[in-house]
Parts: sequence; C-alpha cells; structure tokens
Amino acid sequence: MSKQFEGVVRSTLERNYRGKKLYSFFLDGVDGLFKLGEKRPTFKEGAYVKFSTNDKLEVEGEIEAQVKAPAPVESKGEKVEKALTSYEKGIVDRQTADENRQKSIHYQSARKDAIEVTRLALENGAYTLPAKKGLSEAALLAFIDRLTVRYFEDSGLLGHVEKSDAEQAVTASVQEDE
Repeated sequence: MSKQFEGVVRSTLERNYRGKKLYSFFLDGVDGLFKLGEKRPTFKEGAYVKFSTNDKLEVEGEIEAQVKAPAPVESKGEKVEKALTSYEKGIVDRQTADENRQKSIHYQSARKDAIEVTRLALENGAYTLPAKKGLSEAALLAFIDRLTVRYFEDSGLLGHVEKSDAEQAVTASVQEDE
C-alpha cells in the first residue's frame, strides 16, 4: 500500500553497503528515514518534496522537489514549538540513559568501597557492632549505607571533599605518629 508524504528535507544521508552507495533522507516533523536505495537524491537539505513510499518507507516513483517550501500559515499570535521526532527523542533518551548509567557506576563503586572500608574497620577494631544479634546486622547495614551515600556524593565533587573537624584532627594525629 502506497503512502503519500510531503515536507521539508531535514537531512540527507549517504552510506556504503556491500560495495554500493545507498541514499536516504529525513523530513522535518515526520518520523522515519525515507530510503532511496542507489538513486542519488536530486534535492538538497531545505528543499520541499512530495513523494510516495511503500510500507517500508522506500520511495516509489519520482520525487517532486521545490527549492523553497511553501510559506507557513501565520498563526494568531500563538507560537508553535516543533515536536521532537522519535529519532530525535532517541538521542535524548540515549543521553539520559548514559547519564543514568554513569550514576549507577558511581553508586556501585561507592557501595563496594563502603563495604571494603567497613570490613577493614571491623578487622582493626575501629568500628564495633552492638552485642545484640538483631541490632548488629541493622547497625552494620546502616553504617554501610551511610558510607555509600557519602562516597557517592563525594564522587560528584570529583575529589574535592571538605573534611569535618573530627576527620581533620584524626588526619593530623596520624601524620604526627608517622
């Protein structure tokens, strides 16, 4: 079944595939990549085109192209924002996914470091657990959680961490002992 499309060409693409040059293009405000196959486009970005495609968005027949798009219809003082196409949304979604992935990596690293510091503190007597069994597990997990949050927040500061007065005093006494 043939579909009719018209609009302004946002961009054209050329790629090599199995020794052949294949062409395609995007229209402003229309989802989808329109495929020309080996047929080189006779139009450039910004041209207004009319054409028909099959269900796979492969262009069928000739493309009518004008150098300029028809003048947009004036609205009554309302400013209309251009909607993002699914292709553009995909870019935004990937950026968000990458940011979330980085946060997850930082959190996992902070958690691992908190567990390791807790293990060292317990082995060296710097931290002791309550004698009551139910409380000791809760206290241990709360301590690890506190350290995890602190290390995770520190990772966002990229190494510039303000030390508390108590930490500065401990650091000074350790340096004096050495």
